[in-house]
Amino acid sequence: MHRLASKKKRLPGNPASAAVTFALVVAPVLRKLAGWPRPLPRRIGVELDRDTPTDAHRPEYARAAVRWEEGGRVGARAGSEGEGGGRARQQGEEKEGNGGGRLVATNTGNQISSRLLSMKGADVLLELPAGAGVVRSGSVVSALLYGDLRAMK
Repeated sequence: MHRLASKKKRLPGNPASAAVTFALVVAPVLRKLAGWPRPLPRRIGVELDRDTPTDAHRPEYARAAVRWEEGGRVGARAGSEGEGGGRARQQGEEKEGNGGGRLVATNTGNQISSRLLSMKGADVLLELPAGAGVVRSGSVVSALLYGDLRAMK
């Protein structure tokens, strides 16, 4: 029997990778089988509170905690800057304080796959694009809800 065909499908071995894969793949399948009308994680926009590096070869899901901040910018630019220095994509435009607020994301520390502690306090998984560069502080990125934001203060 071919070696690859005989391997069982399973979660990755590193704890943070396994937890993220469970949240992105297994939990939605279980929800679908249980009859949930919307089994996929909810996607929201969050503003980054610091520059966040991206992986040159693949998209990443970075664990992050979110908080609500009153006033300030709403609908900030989204995107990453690669070697060319230009924006890879852009969503929305900047608007100075309109009395509203925004969700601001803080990454939970070292994002290596063996560091389970980065899951502690994580509310969202930031969807970071592939490509060498950095997503700048203040950019709005897509994030998948992981925790319960109702408990947020």
